[in-house]
Amino acid sequence: MDKEAIITLLTPSVKSQLKAPLSAVMCSPEELVVTSVDTNGKYKVSGYVNAQNSYGAMIKTNFNYTVKENNGSYSIVGGGLENQAAKNMASYYLYGIIITIILFAFFYFMNDIIF
Repeated sequence: MDKEAIITLLTPSVKSQLKAPLSAVMCSPEELVVTSVDTNGKYKVSGYVNAQNSYGAMIKTNFNYTVKENNGSYSIVGGGLENQAAKNMASYYLYGIIITIILFAFFYFMNDIIF
């Protein structure tokens, strides 16, 4: 398994999905996690890329691809970046619930103090 060849193969696909592809820094070949999917030469490849988001902040984004090996060469079968937007939305929802509970408790106890 040539991890450097896999990084070279995945880099254009990963960069094409980023907001600022020129800022992308791929993980090292040693940091890739490669697991065999089946005996036909398919592998699951997981890693990460650091790149700027819309606001210019460097963000770490994980990726998962399925790669097929055929006579020493590799091709992408499927996969892509993890859906970071869904993770962000879930965390904002959780923050909203926590703030609502804190405000409710504050006004509930303030009502007891005032009256």
